[in-house]
Amino acid sequence: MKTNLEIATENLYKTFNSYSLEGNLRERSCSCCVSDKDIKLLLSKDLLSISEDEIRYYMKKAVTTYGNVNDYKHFLPRILELLQFDENDLLDDFLTFEKLHYTNWYTWNKTEIDAIEKYFIALWIKIMNDKDASFSQIENGLDFMISYVGLEKIILHWKFINHASALNLIIDIVLGNILFSKNNKFKNELMKWFSEDAILSKIEIAFFETKDQLEANKISTVYTILETLKTQS
Repeated sequence: MKTNLEIATENLYKTFNSYSLEGNLRERSCSCCVSDKDIKLLLSKDLLSISEDEIRYYMKKAVTTYGNVNDYKHFLPRILELLQFDENDLLDDFLTFEKLHYTNWYTWNKTEIDAIEKYFIALWIKIMNDKDASFSQIENGLDFMISYVGLEKIILHWKFINHASALNLIIDIVLGNILFSKNNKFKNELMKWFSEDAILSKIEIAFFETKDQLEANKISTVYTILETLKTQS
C-alpha cells in the first residue's frame, strides 16, 4: 500500500508532465553564470534519474539566469521529490532560494497549486513522524509549511501527527528555540492554538508520562506559559 507521500509524489509528476524542455536551453540561460557543461550534465539524464548534486546548481539559478518558468516546472517534480531524502540538505537550499515564490507559484493553475500543497503537507507529516528526523529537518519542515501552506492547514494536519516530535516541536516553539524570524505573527497565532484545552491536555499527559526530570521541567514550563496565555486571552 502506497504512503501519502508516495501518492503525492506521483501526483506531482503527473501534474507537471506536460512541461517539456522546448527549444534551446542554452539560449534561455546566462552565458556567464551557466556553462555548456552545466546544461549538458542536466540534460544527459532522464528526469527521474537526476541526482541531488546534478540538480542543485540548476535549482539555485532557475528562472533568474537558468531557463524560464516552463523549464522550472519541468524539473520541479524531481526537485521536490529529492527534498524527502534524509541524507541530503536540499531542503535548506530550497527554502533559501525561494524559487517558487519568485515565479509567483500561487498564480499557477489550481491543479498545480494543489499538487504542490499536498506534497508539502505529506512531506511535513513524514518528517514529523520520523523518530530519526533531525532538529534541522523539523525546523525546515515547519518553515516550508509556513511559506507555502499556511496556518489553517498546518493546524488541520498537525492533528494527524502522533509521534513525540509533534510535542517536541510545540515545546521548542514555546520556549523560543525556533525564532520565526520570517513571521512573528505566525508564532502568535500558533501560540493561541497551543493554549487550547485539547493541546494543554496532551502536554499534561506528556508531563505525567515522562521519566526524565529535565524533560518534565521543560514540559511544566511550557504548560505554565500556555495556561497563562489562555487566561489572558
